[in-house]
Amino acid sequence: MIDVIVFDKKPEYLQNIDKKKALELIKSKKKVWLDLSSGNKEHLEEILKTIFPQYYQLVLEDCLEDSKPKIEEYPKAVFCVFKTYPPRAKNYGQMSLILSKNILITYHTNSTELKKVKEYFSKFNTRSVDFIFYKILDHLIAGYYREIEEYDDAIDTLEKNAISHTNPKTMTDVMDIKSELLDLHRILVAERDILLTLTRDEEEDGVVREYTRIYLRDIYDDIMRLIDREEMYKERLSGAMQLYLALSSNEVNEAMKRLTVLASYVMIPMLVTGIYGMNFIYMPELSSPFGYPFAFFLMFVGVLFAHFYFKKKLLL
Repeated sequence: MIDVIVFDKKPEYLQNIDKKKALELIKSKKKVWLDLSSGNKEHLEEILKTIFPQYYQLVLEDCLEDSKPKIEEYPKAVFCVFKTYPPRAKNYGQMSLILSKNILITYHTNSTELKKVKEYFSKFNTRSVDFIFYKILDHLIAGYYREIEEYDDAIDTLEKNAISHTNPKTMTDVMDIKSELLDLHRILVAERDILLTLTRDEEEDGVVREYTRIYLRDIYDDIMRLIDREEMYKERLSGAMQLYLALSSNEVNEAMKRLTVLASYVMIPMLVTGIYGMNFIYMPELSSPFGYPFAFFLMFVGVLFAHFYFKKKLLL
């Protein structure tokens, strides 16, 4: 079914109307906002046929497919695609908006995400549907602000794990968040370009009025701030990764030093026993009653000397 708000002397909010009633409202020349959620493919197709008899197939295809954020300009109409779901959900939704002089159509995957906007315009009248268009975009971008804050906590945890070096999954988590931020960056840049196109449209008979373009510039600034924030997160992740790798390298070096010291302790007795084990015919030490204890004494003194040497060189 279709939710519709008709703007006449006062707004009229009609919920779950059928296709026939929606088409009558479109033909009435009144200012109308039609909101459809996924599952209304047939209704959407009939509505688009009425508004865009020549281009409806192109618009319908972009609405139904998983598209990148984009803008298409048609005669006396604009079609936009925005991504909607929170970044950390890893499953972006899609909002398609078709704006003409008196008609705004929204088609999206989440049936509840425009509930607040519909409630607002069911009480307050508007002179033009392009202002509803602005309000919807403002609502979507505000959602990014709410959800992107989750990255603060996630990156704080990663930085602590990098310093403590206790979580072996740290590098995997860093790469996962970097991948999410890369997806977010692509989306934000594409949506920034959409806003740039909309704010530069200076045609007098364009579907977006100068009054609304001023508000759209504010959304453009919001997206730029989101991009700056996303870049800051990537820098923090790079710093956490470098810190983790540096600490890992230090741990390897410490382990190598300990192994070297241990090997040195073992090599000294091996050297002494190796000398005593040589098959020479004449070795005076072998016939001496002190030869055996002298060999042990030599090994003990050698190891003790090595120990103090390593300690002095700060290897222990």
